[in-house]
Amino acid sequence: MPTARAQLLLSPAEYFKLADQALRSCPYRLTDIDGPKINRDSSVYIFSGKIELEGDFRLKFTETSFRESPNQLVRAIDYDFRRSGTKNEIFRFDNHGDTLDLGKPCHLHVNGSSRIYEGDTRLNGYSLIDIHLLDVVGLVCKFIRGEKLPWQ
Repeated sequence: MPTARAQLLLSPAEYFKLADQALRSCPYRLTDIDGPKINRDSSVYIFSGKIELEGDFRLKFTETSFRESPNQLVRAIDYDFRRSGTKNEIFRFDNHGDTLDLGKPCHLHVNGSSRIYEGDTRLNGYSLIDIHLLDVVGLVCKFIRGEKLPWQ
């Protein structure tokens, strides 16, 4: 049974609509969004963009999804949140271009550290399975409000 996150990802039109709304309604957005760009070539979806935020922060993202069947989606993701112009990310969820089946976790980078994997105690129970842009926007807003992130 797909996770709730996966259910949303299996409906690209609905997912892109909700993700775009979340980005555009972000109260910390300073600039218009570069993107999201959606390229649909048969069963391949590429969703990417960049947003500048209060406090000289930026979120850059790319999702590439391949639909292998109606209920099977393979993804490559990169959600990079950092202070503009700096080398180390505040956090980045990715899979380094490798594809992920639904139900499989990505990994997390924090402040330029080594990778953190699903089940690591530093995550405090936060799951890296089927992460998507709506999750990331929520985490970005928490950070900008000064709230702790799950792994802090």
